[in-house]
Amino acid sequence: MPALLLSYFGQAALLLSSADVSILHVFFELYPVQFLLPVVLVATCAAVIASQVVISGVFSLARQALRLDLLLPMKVLLHLDTNPHDVHLPFVNALLAVLSLSMVVVFSSSCALANAYGISVSGAMLTTTVLYLAVRIGQIHSIRGFFLVLLASSVFLPLDMAFVLANVGKVDDGGVVPLSIAAIISLLIFAWMRGRLQATENRNLEPGQAVRAFVEGQRCRLDAPVGVFLIAPHNRY
Repeated sequence: MPALLLSYFGQAALLLSSADVSILHVFFELYPVQFLLPVVLVATCAAVIASQVVISGVFSLARQALRLDLLLPMKVLLHLDTNPHDVHLPFVNALLAVLSLSMVVVFSSSCALANAYGISVSGAMLTTTVLYLAVRIGQIHSIRGFFLVLLASSVFLPLDMAFVLANVGKVDDGGVVPLSIAAIISLLIFAWMRGRLQATENRNLEPGQAVRAFVEGQRCRLDAPVGVFLIAPHNRY
């Protein structure tokens, strides 16, 4: 974070001090021409490292969601011989590859992708802060803990909200893409949770009662008589 702030401050100072700087390449304009190639190599290595961090983070989030029964069961590979915490999810890996290639085809340039990036990063920051505060609120057992949570919320929430509001205007210029992806994933999670809840409730019913409950629900919903014909291996019906 300090290095990122210094980079942003340097770019802002360069824009304020010189009117001949290209807005599209402010970062590379900070360096002399003889250092341009090494800087490009370092930036490329940083991008590769960041991509690996994103992949590992998505694997970790997906595994935690699986443990909480928020996602459909999928194959999880554990590298116990090297690192027991290192996991690999083939389906998630393939999904990331498809989405990454799709983003390249849709946006075609890093400048066009910047709007979607801003929306996704600011939204992730705000979501992380809200979830952290929600967990901490549930763990408050003293006045000191209450004031610590209040202090954290007063510092981070306004900052994250400022970033989100600053990126609201980018929704029409590519920002709708990460919002749509988040909405689809949320819909899948809620559908899976609802299905599991109904399956758990039906598991406690007598054989055939789940079918009867479903039919009765449809009869009440349609407000019309429904004929039912059930075939069962016993005479309970």
